[in-house]
Amino acid sequence: MKPIESKNMIVKSNKLIEANYRLTNGEQKILYKVLTNIHKDDKDFQEYEFKITEFLELLGISSSKKYEEVKKLTASLITKRLIIYDESLNKLIQVAWLAQAVYYDGQGLVKICFAPALKPYLLQLKSEFTKFDIHNIVKLRSFYSTRIYELLKQCENMNDKSRTFTIKELRTKFGITDKEYKKYNDFKKSIILQAYKEINKLTDLQFEFQEIKLGRKVDSIKFMLKRKNIVKQPNEIQSIIDIFNSLYNGDLNYKLTEDMVKEKGIDYVKTCILDYKDFIINRNIKNINADFYTYVMEGYNKPISSNNVTKVQFEQRTYSDEFYASLYENADKKTITE
Repeated sequence: MKPIESKNMIVKSNKLIEANYRLTNGEQKILYKVLTNIHKDDKDFQEYEFKITEFLELLGISSSKKYEEVKKLTASLITKRLIIYDESLNKLIQVAWLAQAVYYDGQGLVKICFAPALKPYLLQLKSEFTKFDIHNIVKLRSFYSTRIYELLKQCENMNDKSRTFTIKELRTKFGITDKEYKKYNDFKKSIILQAYKEINKLTDLQFEFQEIKLGRKVDSIKFMLKRKNIVKQPNEIQSIIDIFNSLYNGDLNYKLTEDMVKEKGIDYVKTCILDYKDFIINRNIKNINADFYTYVMEGYNKPISSNNVTKVQFEQRTYSDEFYASLYENADKKTITE
């Protein structure tokens, strides 16, 4: 089966961003990954197909024996509700995120469908939507940080780059019960300051906040976006080449790598670099660069000849998602040559 190509970008209606819901960080990451597969021209939801290992890598789980963890997360997304208030239609909608998740045991695949009621908030969006790159959001460790990021991303292109919420509004949006964070200092430390630390350090946004008191108590928080100087990242195709060469002692050609990315998508090629280590154990490979190209483009559907080949020697290691991400973030910028 041909895998769905990830587009990296997430586009959500502002009404969906303003909705009231609460997820775990793991559930949120799974949701974001599925959202990246929605195409801007889609008129209806599709069955979005993934290798379960894609989710494991996203969650920082190195063992393929942890498939049950992914099943638990998708099950929660089918049962947990969100509440959308659509002022234009004067209606309140209670709906789950997913309609179903179908697992194919023995194939390591899952097909996921969104709940039909979410179509107006995810498909064919022409106005009042917010767009952001999944690479910014998946680095965040707190669900509340991701929610604050989305809410602030909405005002990034506005003249007044600020938003003010009452503490009560934030608690409602984040699904915080009356028994949790009863004291404002606890709410501030666990949610606001954590988001301040994570968003400013790990994303493309930077903000300050101001506490607004009503009497002696803090009633509201004003979030103010600041211009952030973004360090230019190295060319992603060159980064793929650098990481593959360092892990497998290879010598990937730029044009060949560019062809793989154009055909399969950059996220899929990155995933293949991780998965490839499991396919070369106990195999003799004449040309590791050509072999990897075959793996990416054909998935080894055709028999691989083992005649007149030389054993590739390298140390087998298990790489965590954090290690893999750091390699790309720290890859040296090089002159691109074909």
